[in-house]
Amino acid sequence: MPQSGPHPQLSAADALAPAWRRQARELTARESELRSGRETSAHGYRTAARRLRSNLAAFRPLFEGNLPAELTADLRRAVRSLGGPRDAEMLADRVTRLLADEPDGIEVARVRTGLLELLDSMARESGGVPTAYFDSDEYDVLVRRLDRFSDLPPWAPAARGPAADVLRAPLKVEWKRFRGIGAAALAAPHDPSGDARLQATRKAAERARYVAESLVPVFGRRARRMAEAAGRVQDVLGEHRDCAVTRELLAGPALASLTDPDDRFVLGRLHAREQATSERLRDDYARLFRAADRKALRRWM
Repeated sequence: MPQSGPHPQLSAADALAPAWRRQARELTARESELRSGRETSAHGYRTAARRLRSNLAAFRPLFEGNLPAELTADLRRAVRSLGGPRDAEMLADRVTRLLADEPDGIEVARVRTGLLELLDSMARESGGVPTAYFDSDEYDVLVRRLDRFSDLPPWAPAARGPAADVLRAPLKVEWKRFRGIGAAALAAPHDPSGDARLQATRKAAERARYVAESLVPVFGRRARRMAEAAGRVQDVLGEHRDCAVTRELLAGPALASLTDPDDRFVLGRLHAREQATSERLRDDYARLFRAADRKALRRWM
C-alpha cells in the first residue's frame, strides 16, 4: 500500500519524535499550573500524563530498553496522586450547576449551603493538590526520565522504517481494541457491571484518540477523523462517570449530612436529575459509538 500523508518520506521515529517533545512540554506546563493553584489544574495534568502513557503503550514495540516501562509507571503514580483533587474540582462545579437550575426557596438555599460546606470539608480532608509529591525525589526521577526520553528516545530498528508502513499497525490495534470493548459495553445491562464496562470503554476511547492524534502528521485527515470520533465517545463517557460520582455524593455523604425532610426531598430531586442525565448519556454513547464504529472510518487501514 502506498504511503500517505503530508510527509511520506519520514521514518516512524522522525514522525513520532516531535510528538514526544510536544507532549513533554505540555506536561511541564500543566505541572506549573498545579504549583500555582490554578483551577482545574489537576484535570489538566492528568490529561497530559494519560496522553503520554497512551502513546508509550501503543508504540512500545518501537522502543528498546526499560525506559518506556519505567516512565509509564512514573506517570501512573503521578496520575493517581491527583485523583482526589480532580474529583473535588469536578464535584464543586457539577453541584453548583445543579443547584443553579433549582427554583428559589428556603429549602434549596439550605441544601446549597450544606452541600458547599460538605464539599469544602471534603476538599480540606483530601489536602488539596498534593504539591509535596511534585517536590519529591520520586517525581524528580520522572522528570529526568521524561527529559531523557523526549530528547533521545531509545528507538528500536523497526522505528527506522517508513512512517506510514510502520505506524498503521499500532493504530489498527488500538482501534480494534476500542471497538471490541465498546461493543461489549453497548450490550451490557444498565447496572454497576454495565457502568464498569462503560468506563473501560472510556479508557480505550481515550487511548485510541491520543494515538490517532499523534499520527495526524502521518495519515492526515483520516487519523484526525478517527481521533475526533473516539474523542466524542471519551467525552460522553467522562461525563457519565462524573454523573455517577455525583450521585454517590448525593446518596451518601450529602444525605447523611442533611436531616430535615424538606432538605432531603431537594437532595432526592437532584439525585433524580442526575439519574436521568445518566440514562441520556447512555443513549448518547450508543449513538456516538456506532458512529465511531462505522467501516468508513477504518477501511483505509
